[in-house]
Amino acid sequence: MKIQNNPSQQTFQAKFLHSESLKMIAQYAVDHGKFDKLNTARKNIDKAYLTTRLRVDIYKENGKCGVSFSRFVPKKKCINCGK
Repeated sequence: MKIQNNPSQQTFQAKFLHSESLKMIAQYAVDHGKFDKLNTARKNIDKAYLTTRLRVDIYKENGKCGVSFSRFVPKKKCINCGK
């Protein structure tokens, strides 16, 4: 039986859209002790792009893994845009 305890799982919301890829990246950073570095980068992005939403996706093409970032700017008159 393998028991896992992850008390330091923090929410990773801000301006990023939730996706499985983002969860994988955050979990990798936590597992390897690099979450502080990832969180600092997220804060810098948040300060620079206040109204922009970002989506990160991990994909596999021709046997090689890659990461893509997509940028969205929500419509100002939309009540629930980007959530």
